[in-house]
Amino acid sequence: MNTVEVNTKNPALNLKGTPFVLLGDTGITQSDLLKDAVNEKINNYRPNEAVPGFWGTLGMADNSPLIFKGNLCVSKFGNDNSTGETLEVINELAKVYPAIGTPDNKAIEHVLNFDNVNFPDFELHVEHDGKGNVNDNIPKLRLTIFLKTDEGALAFYQHNYKDHTDDEPAGIEYILPVDEITNINVRDRITYIFPILPNRRIKQDVAGKPVFAELTDKNFVIKVLTFPRPNKDGKAETIIKDVIDTVNNGDVNNKYALLKFDAAANAFSEVDNSTVKVDTALRTLLLIHGTFTDTEGSFGGLRTQKPGERSWLQTKIDEGTYKQILGFNHPTISKNAADNVKELILRMNADFTGNPVDIITTSRGGLVGKYLFCLDTSNTLPVSKAALIACANGSGYFTVGNNIAKLLGILKTAADLAGNPLGGIILGFAQFGAKVFLNMPGALQMTIGDASLNTILNAPVAAINHNMKIQPIIGDWDKVLVKDEPLIKRLAERGLDVVIQWCLGTENDWVMGTDYQKIMPTTNTAPFIKVVSMHTNYLYSGKTSGSVHKILDTFLDLNV
Repeated sequence: MNTVEVNTKNPALNLKGTPFVLLGDTGITQSDLLKDAVNEKINNYRPNEAVPGFWGTLGMADNSPLIFKGNLCVSKFGNDNSTGETLEVINELAKVYPAIGTPDNKAIEHVLNFDNVNFPDFELHVEHDGKGNVNDNIPKLRLTIFLKTDEGALAFYQHNYKDHTDDEPAGIEYILPVDEITNINVRDRITYIFPILPNRRIKQDVAGKPVFAELTDKNFVIKVLTFPRPNKDGKAETIIKDVIDTVNNGDVNNKYALLKFDAAANAFSEVDNSTVKVDTALRTLLLIHGTFTDTEGSFGGLRTQKPGERSWLQTKIDEGTYKQILGFNHPTISKNAADNVKELILRMNADFTGNPVDIITTSRGGLVGKYLFCLDTSNTLPVSKAALIACANGSGYFTVGNNIAKLLGILKTAADLAGNPLGGIILGFAQFGAKVFLNMPGALQMTIGDASLNTILNAPVAAINHNMKIQPIIGDWDKVLVKDEPLIKRLAERGLDVVIQWCLGTENDWVMGTDYQKIMPTTNTAPFIKVVSMHTNYLYSGKTSGSVHKILDTFLDLNV
């Protein structure tokens, strides 16, 4: 690491009227001998031609004069021996890109530490329309990293850099790059634009407007990992497909699986129609999970056992409420709800006519559930009751691409806590601009105003399900939930909760706006039940104010 002294009146370089700071070894970036080589690299695309010790530039996003000054701590060449949370990210990347583990192809960690950099105070102004369209006056920086054509990059804020401990990990919040050019194989750099994190807490005043509160003890840290990545045809979509296939162990069916719950083992096994079969004569419960997760990730809270007690799923079998519990694993971003339901019917390979199933869905699984009981024309899987938890009827994150980074960070944290390997797919998307993510079929279907989403939201319950009952369970996050969880609490204090409100509305569970969770068919729907919860925690006891387990018990009771 070295220190770059930044002076707003005399930036490190002022090329063609654009002030910015050179990043790397100051002995090289300030060398008169190498000035021409550095300028050549900045001004012209030179794939695979690098200036050793010069790895990037930092300036204002609008090319205006620098507004910050002080001592910026910068990596010289980058670190190939990372530790802590950064090493965990690298290890996960290595599962997707095995070359990272070879001696000559290590991931390199580049660090920008702003703790000793001063940004001017300013009055915070925010305009938003409640649908994710946000305009604010928080200054934004532009970071450009130079890459080889066979390299990838991943950028993120790392919070609590100075004082986090082993049992209180630093928070990671991704920064997506400006959208990549069509052919990645001819680029030699990648650019990120991101807001500064003011060294004051952001909160809402009594008028509901965001204001700066008391000083924190630091600014922020940015990290960028560069690593070997096979880019094949140079298209982001191809690279993402390879990531998905690798995380799914080469499963050409894209992680589809029909599961059956074994109460004795308190575990799920995949239906193979020989040893593990679906029985259409049994009263059946079907679980449909949410985004970037699986049955265990969304419903692990129903399988959790307290000492000496049976799990919620086991008690449903013990009490005879259900004789059969199934789970449906399915891709949530690379496929849409219609694709999912088609595969569900195929894998079920059974006709439940005359014995309709009950379903519980979480998040984006709600769209799959709605498609099943409103739009599926196979008529082989009728539904009697549907409990829809935090249904993903459109999210403000998807309206404006820059918001996707926050969504990916929240979902990645949830995947890690659940031990879900699909977090690797999230890292794949975090390497590219938002358009790559937003153009995926499943993401389009969670975008407010999208035609495929509106088709589901506007559909009435199908005739075969005319007697079914729907129970929406909705949620709103509150800081009372995290009084004993330092990481989330600190992220909220840094203003993340306020920023999320700009995207999702005042009431939200950090992923879905509460009002959008309420959108249900006009008939067959019971009054919604509201709880206090973070989006990924509804079914985990102790992390939700209001027992969703008991709500489900009441709704799914045989006599109701």
